[in-house]
Amino acid sequence: MTTPACPALKTAIAAYLLRAPGWVSASGLAAVFGVDKRAFRQTKDKPGLCTECAISNTKRGYKHFLNATQDEFLHHYRAQRKHAIREMIRVRNQSRERLEAQRRQEEMAKIESESGQRLMAV
Repeated sequence: MTTPACPALKTAIAAYLLRAPGWVSASGLAAVFGVDKRAFRQTKDKPGLCTECAISNTKRGYKHFLNATQDEFLHHYRAQRKHAIREMIRVRNQSRERLEAQRRQEEMAKIESESGQRLMAV
């Protein structure tokens, strides 16, 4: 199975999901379009084939966002928002930790250059 990212395939998948009456499983989509199930989901910084047109559910599969009920869409929206906020907090904390580590290194280098001694942590 291939995992192409061509716009025509994304359009065909979006049209298929829009016509589908309910949830469509990843294996069902994979069988119809001949691609690997993982291709439908985002991988690192590359969007999946369903990222822009569908909401997903681990147990149910994929549904075009225009077919989703208000509750389904709000659940998806809140989950994505919560995930994005957690990622932003994680990156912010990493940045703060990195800056603090650099500051400590600069202080140690300054002490060493002034006195020629290094302080050992006890």
